[in-house]
Amino acid sequence: MLKRNINRIASAPNFRLNRWAPAAAGAILLLAGYAGTAAAFINVADFGAKGDGSDATAAIQAAINSAGGNGDTIYLPAGNYGISASLTITKVMGLRILGDGVFATDLQPTSGMAGKPVVLFTDAMHCTIENLSVFGLSGAPPSAGIESDSAAGGEATHLTIKDVEVGSLSAASIVDGIKYYNPANADWNNDLGFIENVDINNFTHAGYSISGVNPLGLTIQGGIVGYGPIGVYMQGGSIKMSGTHFDDLTDVAFDFENVSNGTWGFYQHSIEIVNVSAEGDQATLLRTGTDGVNVSLTNVDYKFSPANAPIIDYQSTGSLFITASTFFMLGNSPTFQLVGGPRSIITLTDNSIALNSLTLDGHILSQGNCWGGAPHLTATRGSTIAEGIEACGGKFVRKMVRSN
Repeated sequence: MLKRNINRIASAPNFRLNRWAPAAAGAILLLAGYAGTAAAFINVADFGAKGDGSDATAAIQAAINSAGGNGDTIYLPAGNYGISASLTITKVMGLRILGDGVFATDLQPTSGMAGKPVVLFTDAMHCTIENLSVFGLSGAPPSAGIESDSAAGGEATHLTIKDVEVGSLSAASIVDGIKYYNPANADWNNDLGFIENVDINNFTHAGYSISGVNPLGLTIQGGIVGYGPIGVYMQGGSIKMSGTHFDDLTDVAFDFENVSNGTWGFYQHSIEIVNVSAEGDQATLLRTGTDGVNVSLTNVDYKFSPANAPIIDYQSTGSLFITASTFFMLGNSPTFQLVGGPRSIITLTDNSIALNSLTLDGHILSQGNCWGGAPHLTATRGSTIAEGIEACGGKFVRKMVRSN
């Protein structure tokens, strides 16, 4: 029956190889009966990792080196594994690192890990790390819990990080939680990562640190980022973030600085932030450099802003869209600073914003917002202001000033 159906397909008028239909049928039958090579399930205990807090670096690295990728799994049973050197996954495709859960499998760096990533993927493709914790160490923080690098001329893509906790309960335990890095002035791919349900705590720089032109299309879903200065730090690249909560940040939730590659003066792709909340922070929500970056904030719930600092400090020449978001319980003199210049476009739609003032150098469209009063808008001459029907509160109290 199978051969008769294959012959029918192979001899069809639109089948390009119909002249070789019998051979094609035989080849397809041969492939249908070929089982392939089963992916390996490699237990680090078989290489001597004890999971009792002792140094397991050599054993885990040996297990990783024994894998061929292509679906192989490195399994870390429940336990605490001492790590004294970076665990490296280099030029591998399809490797999976699996623990027994964030409260069961722990990677515990030693003091020798100060300034080094605990887990380092370099030019790795379609790899996964899930169901474990990567601890930090106060006094000797590793540079990152998990890092993805694209080396010179290489390519890293599709790294999945799922159900992972990074950092320790003690303060300043790690520098960056998850880091994507390209060498300076490099345009090599380090892209299309997928991060889900990851909690990052007690860091000294950023929960997520992303630099380089091509860490593009990173998707971050859920998770909590808290107890450090910066939630997301970027110099190039792009993210789509949804459902993440920021807690007790001290500097800024989103910091989009100028692109690290000096040959580019703009971000290549837009940044989308949806259904994100921030509470207990004394931090600015968004800060940018002057490079062009297009940012969309939708359904953001933000409260407890810092005193005497802007909630939004947007200095980019790109576009900023804030839609259906809530800003309340703010600090003293809450303000938006929107000073990207004549090419900057700001759109505020259907928000609830208890704001005292806005500073504008660029172009703004405001409609359907509920203001906590009538905010004072100070704009440079040459800026344009289009204000439609607002939902509640007064319209802008405008003041034009001479541009520098």
